[in-house]
Amino acid sequence: MKKLMYFIGVCALCAVMATSCANSETQDKQEVDNSVEETNTNKKAIEVDDEYLIIDKESFTDVFNTMIESSETLKGIEKIEKWDKTNLEENEIYKTSVSNFIIQFEKLKKGEKCLYIELVDSTDNSEEDYNNMLAIMYVLATICEDFDNSKSEEFKNDMLEVFNDVVNTKRCFKNGDKLADGYVLGEKCVYDISYTSFKSIDDTTFDNTIYFSISPATEKNISASMSSEEMSEEIPFCSTKSDEESDKEINQAETTNESQQNDTSEQDAQEQKIITATKKVFGEENYIDVFYEPEDNFVLIKAKGKDLLSSSMTAKGMLKSIKDTLYEIREIPDLNVDFNIVYTMVNSAGDTSDDIVIKATYKNETRNNINWNEYVLHEDMPKIADEWWAHTAIQAELEE
Repeated sequence: MKKLMYFIGVCALCAVMATSCANSETQDKQEVDNSVEETNTNKKAIEVDDEYLIIDKESFTDVFNTMIESSETLKGIEKIEKWDKTNLEENEIYKTSVSNFIIQFEKLKKGEKCLYIELVDSTDNSEEDYNNMLAIMYVLATICEDFDNSKSEEFKNDMLEVFNDVVNTKRCFKNGDKLADGYVLGEKCVYDISYTSFKSIDDTTFDNTIYFSISPATEKNISASMSSEEMSEEIPFCSTKSDEESDKEINQAETTNESQQNDTSEQDAQEQKIITATKKVFGEENYIDVFYEPEDNFVLIKAKGKDLLSSSMTAKGMLKSIKDTLYEIREIPDLNVDFNIVYTMVNSAGDTSDDIVIKATYKNETRNNINWNEYVLHEDMPKIADEWWAHTAIQAELEE
């Protein structure tokens, strides 16, 4: 299964919780009811305490489910039913599954809390799944939208950066090997989703249309239907540039388009080489995802570690798989390689979950310095890496 993981920046919202007051029999009872209502109304789903994010799961669940119920567009998305807690080292992780999505809170040992949304991606995902992912991002943005904090501008900028990163990843739905035209997350256009774009949309507008700005810098507007119908591409100009400047930029873009198309086939071939190598080394059943960004000369390989005869052999087998994968893709030039190795972990309550247990980075220069003509020890992979992190349980097995 592929996963697209996107971080949602820290913000705060007063969660509006409707509470019904009983008919008052006395003035004192009315005052008590009013006090209770005021307390509930001011309860926060997400709030900020200094640099830390405080998340009230119950209030967040109420707000999320209310928005899901009130939106015709989101009627196919499940409500939040429960949160599952797991521990990774000293961190607390809370996950909930919503249709094809995972929403996750991660409480770090230093005190911060992070809010994630993941699309559990598979070959069966449709255009509607991707549109629903965008819709859930809108819901999270709305929950984070109404805050009053001295760092509000910083939080807004963080959110803007996150939304831009999400859509600029260019991970798109594919129909076989052919890109499906017009999909919201397709490669036909690069979208910049801004915080203000989400904030300007009220519930009634969202049920029909969501608006983006489109790159390059001509800043055209694009209207994208959130239904499964083909995306509209009526694009009125809203740029402050002159028509002559805009036309010049468009002509320049058209000139480079042909060369970009020629590059696409080569990039697709390289991506396929990486996917093939990953499946060959880790096994088809352990392959999760290859996230390839040719413009940034970057690939993230995500796979599950093989189960071997002992815990020690399993941990060391992960190092060997990393080494063998680097060997298989050694001839791909100008490529920085990251690995996320996943393995099934058991928490103190006996619950299991597939967690990332190794994160490793090998920059292109580091890859080029590996002498494959001589025997390379898999035990050296942590030393060779530019960045290395291993779960304490895995690290203990590697040190045996």
